[in-house]
Amino acid sequence: MKFELKLLLEQVRFTQDQILEIEVKLKELMKDHQLITTIPGISDILGSAILGEIGDISRFDNPKQLVAFAGAGPFGAPGGNFNATSMHLSKGALHT
Repeated sequence: MKFELKLLLEQVRFTQDQILEIEVKLKELMKDHQLITTIPGISDILGSAILGEIGDISRFDNPKQLVAFAGAGPFGAPGGNFNATSMHLSKGALHT
């Protein structure tokens, strides 16, 4: 039991060291993309994940296309005289 516990602890330490290495590398890679980390709550780690999902941001002609790609945006009644006092972000197609 003692030997198995020692091996498991070594595996945990090794994994923790790998996580730290990855975090250092992500911070290094994010140096050229610091704008996204100015958003409150977006760290280098989350920012790199977002940028990895978006890919080349220049393929979007405008912010609406990026929001539609993400599947979230403010939705209300399209057209008409509807005047919302509050709007919520919803997952779904963006109304243009």
